[in-house]
Amino acid sequence: MSKPVSKTFGVVTTCSQQGWGEYGSKMVNGFLKHFPEDVRLYLYVDFKKPIAHERVIVRSIPELCADLVAFQDETARFDFARGERVCHSGHEVAYDASLIWNARKFSFKVFVVEHAVLNAAEDVMIWLDADSVAFDDVPLELLDATIPADCMIGYLGRSWKYSECGYVAYNTARPLTRRFVSSVAGMYRTGAIYSLKEWHDSYVFDVVRREFETRLGARSFNISKDVADIDHVFVNSEIGRHVDHLKGGRKADGHSRPGDVVRHADVAYWATVAGSAVTTAAAEANEREATGAQE
Repeated sequence: MSKPVSKTFGVVTTCSQQGWGEYGSKMVNGFLKHFPEDVRLYLYVDFKKPIAHERVIVRSIPELCADLVAFQDETARFDFARGERVCHSGHEVAYDASLIWNARKFSFKVFVVEHAVLNAAEDVMIWLDADSVAFDDVPLELLDATIPADCMIGYLGRSWKYSECGYVAYNTARPLTRRFVSSVAGMYRTGAIYSLKEWHDSYVFDVVRREFETRLGARSFNISKDVADIDHVFVNSEIGRHVDHLKGGRKADGHSRPGDVVRHADVAYWATVAGSAVTTAAAEANEREATGAQE
């Protein structure tokens, strides 16, 4: 028999008005259907309240996150802060400036996480990207397993690349956790991020995490330690048995790609994804054959 879970949990996310229409509403619907009923979602937006539900607490960014608004205003006129300029010519992935140097875009998550953690009533606050979709019931025991009591955070680490911060569990009961989220946000407030190789939230998260672990002895829990060599660690971790993360171009597909998942062969959702890919490939082959015959 599993040990009863004594901790309380909250989930936090944010998205733009356009993002709400494209994927945010699906994320919220999946949350309401599959997350434990005593877990609430804190949705931060800078547009009109998009949903009314007792388990979804909508928070206004303009009203509550003054530092985020200030950062957005300060960087609006700088193309380098929007990822529209190659800022380190020797960088091995310099072609993707819109990802690695778009400080303005990724600052939303950083400041929202800080506000949510510093104002949390729950023992654990979980960041979940708004392009994630729960497809099966998420056990409370799973959430509990992602953040041991003696750890500051639980995160999806990769052995060869920056962490996948689509899911991060923050232990709000530990003072270092509060210092940690403010230190990450402080990198943006002070402009210290611009001295780093990359400016997006995942890279900054790892820089500050390692500093806390080394200098302050903070303990962090790598949720994806046994699959850290895989790029899409989110869906290959235990979380991926219940939640999909449609990062990047996967939003258009409506699910992660079959090649992303090397585990969970027994999960019906992933079997369906694999089957749909085979069907699509067959249809495309038939179309090419028909086109060739017409020519």
